[in-house]
Amino acid sequence: MRGFVVAATLTSALTLAGCTAPGGSEGGTDGGSGQAQATQGGSGPGATGTPGVESMEKGDIVATQEVTLPGDRGTATVEIEALRVDGQVQTLTMFVTPHLTDTSGSLSLFHFLDMHGFRPRLVDKANLKEYTTLEKGAEAWSSDSTATEAGDGETFKAWAVLAAPEDGATSFDVTISDAYPRFTDIPVIS
Repeated sequence: MRGFVVAATLTSALTLAGCTAPGGSEGGTDGGSGQAQATQGGSGPGATGTPGVESMEKGDIVATQEVTLPGDRGTATVEIEALRVDGQVQTLTMFVTPHLTDTSGSLSLFHFLDMHGFRPRLVDKANLKEYTTLEKGAEAWSSDSTATEAGDGETFKAWAVLAAPEDGATSFDVTISDAYPRFTDIPVIS
């Protein structure tokens, strides 16, 4: 029995040793506050660097299109930032501003995508490669499609994490949904 207690204590100590947050504070990745932390610039899952808060402001908008929403709900303005590389991943960030026929309603990312999850694809035409949203199990590394929403004339931000470019790719065609025209030649920045 004594051997079991020593082994359990040693295992607990080793487990706790791995739970010290960067900078020496305890409490795991959220510092015990119950709020997730992201890097400045918002690189999403797998972020590295100094803890901070992702900006909700628009950054390097490189393409804009006006789309008609499914189900005669109105239209939306879709803006895409340049793809941002951080180590082994790149992040696609878009902003959607719905212009609804029912101005008292709201639009979720799920309904914007015609009742699908947010899993954009990037196409590298020069190297004949397609990049898909990273997943862990069934969970996509992207904005929650049902929790991300905005009212008429308001804007929501959506993001997805994909593998970093290979073969020196400097731009991609971006498909956010098969329901809408793709964005072409979206640049990659570091």
